[in-house]
Amino acid sequence: MSIVLDIDLDYFAYGAVHWKSGLDRLSAEDFPPWKEEEIRNFLEINIGLNKGKNLVGYLIDTHDKAFHLWKSLIAKNQLRPPFEVIHIDAHADLGMGDNAIVNITRELLHLDVADRSTSHWVKKSLGEGNYLAFSIACRWIRSLTYVQQGEYSAGNPGDLPDRYFEGGVFGEKNQKPISMPIMKKGGYRFSDFFFPSSDMHFEDHIEGYEPSVDFTVVGKQHVFESPEYDHAIISISPAFTSAETELRALAVLGDYMKIEKPTITPVFENLSTSLKR
Repeated sequence: MSIVLDIDLDYFAYGAVHWKSGLDRLSAEDFPPWKEEEIRNFLEINIGLNKGKNLVGYLIDTHDKAFHLWKSLIAKNQLRPPFEVIHIDAHADLGMGDNAIVNITRELLHLDVADRSTSHWVKKSLGEGNYLAFSIACRWIRSLTYVQQGEYSAGNPGDLPDRYFEGGVFGEKNQKPISMPIMKKGGYRFSDFFFPSSDMHFEDHIEGYEPSVDFTVVGKQHVFESPEYDHAIISISPAFTSAETELRALAVLGDYMKIEKPTITPVFENLSTSLKR
């Protein structure tokens, strides 16, 4: 199974913004970047990277472009699904707090798998903060590890949609399979996912489940043992990083991979303007 290293540059700053409007860059004074030595130690000791240019790092401006890049690599037989993703990010990017969870479970999952990645529902809702949920819905991902920005022990770190997990809750451990419910069309709303009323029996609206995806949360202290990465993605995410963090992190990452900016042609124009992550 291929392993994709999925990096957001917002990881390499102290602190993060989770609800943001506007496209202004963050201040390095408010969100100072890691020191160069800290970035190198993390990449070498924790992530298992070695200096050299054997690994290609695809540089994208916003993280939703990862969905289109994966689709392109799959079409070229350069990436075979299902694959494993190591997600290094200040955000889970599973759609906590946006309407994608309704469009995915009530609409997208009713489509044939081959039709999902080009459907109206992807066009309508795909964004920086939910592209991993859409990738899972397309059955591209078999295993997902979310590397939390800080120290982590167990439980929901606060940005995981409970309803995506077996039993409808992530729980108190650091591992639980994602098993997206296929919901009956109509009959419930966005608020029912996160603020269910006492008289709503959520399970009564479930018609089935998607194949499970292994999911684990770890902290920055976690050490990956001798991983062999097949692809790497680097998202600048300018609305969530400072220019200083971008420049410092890219300068260091360039010692560990060959950074290229791919040509990505989405199958549609991304209409999502949500910056909720």
